[in-house]
Amino acid sequence: MRYTKLWAWLLLFALAAMSAPTQANPPVFWKYKGQKVPVNHFLTTGGGLGAVAYRDQLSSQRAFNGISTGLFQSYELRTLRKLFVVDGMVQFGAATDGSGWGGSTAATILINHTAAFLFHVPFEKSRLNWHFGPAAQFYGMFRPNTSFGNGALGYDVLSGLGVRSRLELPVTLRTKSEQKWWIFKIRKIQERTLRFGWEIDLPLMALNSRPPFVGVLDGVGNDPISTGVIDFMENTQFGIVGRYFYMNSRLYAQYPLRNGNRLQMSYHWQGYQYNYQDQPVRTAAGALMFSYMFRLDANKDLR
Repeated sequence: MRYTKLWAWLLLFALAAMSAPTQANPPVFWKYKGQKVPVNHFLTTGGGLGAVAYRDQLSSQRAFNGISTGLFQSYELRTLRKLFVVDGMVQFGAATDGSGWGGSTAATILINHTAAFLFHVPFEKSRLNWHFGPAAQFYGMFRPNTSFGNGALGYDVLSGLGVRSRLELPVTLRTKSEQKWWIFKIRKIQERTLRFGWEIDLPLMALNSRPPFVGVLDGVGNDPISTGVIDFMENTQFGIVGRYFYMNSRLYAQYPLRNGNRLQMSYHWQGYQYNYQDQPVRTAAGALMFSYMFRLDANKDLR
């Protein structure tokens, strides 16, 4: 009797398994388990010309300005709802105080680096694409000027958190081409999407570093390196928005190529303001960049 019940249960299980309908596709809850999220990858590199200006009252009451060259690089990973961007720019130039012969000239090195994680904000019945989210910001401007003696190295360094906003407007271009084959005509319509955008970084909180009044090269015991490191640490202060100002802005236009890559023209502007020991500093820099965007995937354009 005991074995009869066991065989009966086994027979019922076998019949249920054979009577179950075969499915060509797996159930819905298994369908998306191993499916990858579509993404777009872009690697951008380029260069251009610009201008830089500053007034650092720790070293001089005069305003300095001059021409600079710049390099720009960016990596972008995009999904339907999110956007991750890491970009950076560096500008090299020379700035003078405008006093002519016998005036002072400083070399300028400006570094800007941002990593942002943005979320798509939908606009109903609009072609605008808006992304907004937090950003890690780094800014540094170094101004060596040997005519200032022990204050020959002026600098401003910012490392903090902020927000980034990007607005983008796609514009579709349609081109028509016609090919003849014997008595037949073949017409083709190709679509390309131009993109115009504006990106801006604004601050929330940051560590701001400035040199001491006497300058970082005024080292005691002929050891300016260790003294400079100590001065850098002692003259670094934490501040929230309102105690300093920082803005990084970029206007751009992108033209698509047939191979999926893009040409980009962009205008960058950044400004910084901070007051340390009642000696304010203001810096500003702008640059026009021409870049090439490498497409690193074969997926459909998600924008």
